[in-house]
Amino acid sequence: RYKAVIMLKSVLWKDESRDEIMRIMRELYGCGISVRDTLLEEGRFVKVEFAETEKFRVETDFACKSISDCNGDNYRFSHIGGGKYVIALSDGMGTGSRASRESQAMLELLDSFLRAGFDSRMAVKFINSVMLLKSEEASFVTFDICIIDLYTGVAEFIKTGAEPSFV
Repeated sequence: RYKAVIMLKSVLWKDESRDEIMRIMRELYGCGISVRDTLLEEGRFVKVEFAETEKFRVETDFACKSISDCNGDNYRFSHIGGGKYVIALSDGMGTGSRASRESQAMLELLDSFLRAGFDSRMAVKFINSVMLLKSEEASFVTFDICIIDLYTGVAEFIKTGAEPSFV
């Protein structure tokens, strides 16, 4: 994907500069360009990222109905960068706060691995290893994971720990 990063003193950064760089990149690459600027070092510097605009957008929502107040079902919607969007559902085995904590922890771990750039299958293997090593008690979580490439629209589905899901 096309991307340019500029770091400069905040006093040098002007809206006209941003607009001109976006115009040049659009002409050069022939695609939409988005910009994100971040202040650094107490506002003395600015980091400006110009990147190819993603072609797709994901809208998510959820519904939940449970027999008890606390169960092992948790979910996460994450834009992990690099044009990838992750939808993940995890079910900690059993009921109650322990099942909920386990599934939430595994979703956070999955999110961390994917944001760090791990391949999705490798991330799931690491998580399975963590679950096996974390305690002597038999416990595990299931995953339903969908990773969507927002540039191509291609979706990858991963299922672990239970029967295949229906899409």
